[in-house]
Amino acid sequence: MTLDTPRELAQSPHDAHDSGGARPSDLPSLSQKFPSLKSLQVDLEFLDPAGVDRLGCMKYKPNLAHATSVFWFGNPSPQPSGHGFDLDGELSGAIAAQRTVISGQLYYPFSSAPQRKPDFCLLRFKLTLDF
Repeated sequence: MTLDTPRELAQSPHDAHDSGGARPSDLPSLSQKFPSLKSLQVDLEFLDPAGVDRLGCMKYKPNLAHATSVFWFGNPSPQPSGHGFDLDGELSGAIAAQRTVISGQLYYPFSSAPQRKPDFCLLRFKLTLDF
């Protein structure tokens, strides 16, 4: 399954308690929320709007017993905005469909300078799941 979806900015889950939501420490772990999930590997690549220049990358294999079920990644903008990518829906959908691999790309606005008009940054992701 491949996704290519423009998204609205996702607010940091660390800010959720400010707006009345649950704090990340109060949320269930990935293993509690998805008991059939045995392992997860996340590959992320942050790119410029054209998808040519890499702004950063990350490979992540969460400890399912300790990682919160909020599956959110911040943006690499030099001007932190508190916004980023929420991959909860993609992860939940992949688990519900028992998919072992899901990949896609999402966009969000960022600006490297306060006076500049925001560009769009591209996130390419791949989730590898084992049940």
